[in-house]
Amino acid sequence: MSLAEIKDFVDMTKQGDATLESRLAVFRNQRDVVKRQITELRRRYIKLDVVITSGASCTSSMKINVPPGSER
Repeated sequence: MSLAEIKDFVDMTKQGDATLESRLAVFRNQRDVVKRQITELRRRYIKLDVVITSGASCTSSMKINVPPGSER
């Protein structure tokens, strides 16, 4: 929530029960925002996991076994 939205919410609380439904709507909206953020973070996490897994298997398959004493 932005500072302006928080200020509006605080102002609504000062108006008492008359703004209860509006305040609940703010919470519902914020819950939806957080849910979308969680979905996006999960998507990013999966992408990172794929990159890490692919990178780990790629680097292990790229290792070249050099016999001892033949290094340059």
